[in-house]
Amino acid sequence: MNSNTWGRQPAITWMGVARSTYNDFLFSSLASRASLDVIYLKKSLASHPWELATPSYRIHSADDKGCMKLVAAADLLVVSGWTDFRWLLAPLLGARHQKRVFWTDTPDTRMHVGIRGQVRRAVMDYVFRTFDQIWSTGTVGCEALLRLGCPSSKVRAFPFFVDVDRALRLDPTEQKEIANFRLRHRSIASGNEVVFLCVGQLIRRKRFVDAIRALALSPRNTTLWIVGEGEEHERLKHAAVVLGVRNRVRHLGWLQPRDTLLANLAADVLVHPASYDPFPTVVLEAMSVGRPVIGCENAGSVVDRIVDGENGYIHTCGDYRGIASAMRKISESSEHLAALGKEAARTAAASSIELGFKRIQAVLHEPANNEIQFQ
Repeated sequence: MNSNTWGRQPAITWMGVARSTYNDFLFSSLASRASLDVIYLKKSLASHPWELATPSYRIHSADDKGCMKLVAAADLLVVSGWTDFRWLLAPLLGARHQKRVFWTDTPDTRMHVGIRGQVRRAVMDYVFRTFDQIWSTGTVGCEALLRLGCPSSKVRAFPFFVDVDRALRLDPTEQKEIANFRLRHRSIASGNEVVFLCVGQLIRRKRFVDAIRALALSPRNTTLWIVGEGEEHERLKHAAVVLGVRNRVRHLGWLQPRDTLLANLAADVLVHPASYDPFPTVVLEAMSVGRPVIGCENAGSVVDRIVDGENGYIHTCGDYRGIASAMRKISESSEHLAALGKEAARTAAASSIELGFKRIQAVLHEPANNEIQFQ
């Protein structure tokens, strides 16, 4: 698809929380086909101190003068996240022809109890009535929206997108960096080491301890790299000592996006055992470079992208023995590992940024909901 397929270049205003690597990719790609202005509520997130390149799209702070004019003039207004209720009132400023979309991750239905839960439901009902479409990042999110009462005619899947062609553009220098990365963090001297990788905040719900437990039940040529920082760091180190795998676990700390890419390319398999994760992009990033994923069924992108035994493995929450079984199957057969990786890359390629462009183009051509409803 090129810019001509859009007809007149549409004006899009996108309201988000803060910059991220995956939103940068989406917005940079979209800016080449539309007049795009992104309004961020925060400059950055303390939990994700990314060092990001100068953006190729227009960025505004929510406090900037003129932001509301951008909202009012947009052909398409996208509001993402429930962070600030004022943003949910933005459709009041739009013209009658304006299309309005609300984009959310999987709603956590556990939060809809008590007085606060009733308030959240009232806000959600308002959103369901006011916006033309409600996007969620995946199948699990769309199903949650339907259970919460969103009309099925408005629900669409709009996942996070990653650069599925990045691995194809590696130059010789980068190939050497990958080899050096693996050499620098290896645990055993032999060449048959199989490296499993966890990426994310070191918090309890990520359950990286299950990966360490699984490692203790896996062949001795298996190694676990853990990328990230957080409150669970010492607990994870202690678990590795108690389980006798201290020398097979490498804590790499926080890595910036390019180094995380190197880690994915230098490792063999991603392990994502989180007890709850709406639509983790680490799964998408690993698959995009041909790495299979061992993931928990409670993660949205695992459910959407993994076919058990074909491009990875799915386990139930807390089933570290199931993780260990998958590790064993993979580590004992290089042919099986290669086949899983090839299929993972094929799956990732089917969810390219073009799908996002098509979804945006579709909403631009649908009739607008001209009635702003409060009850």
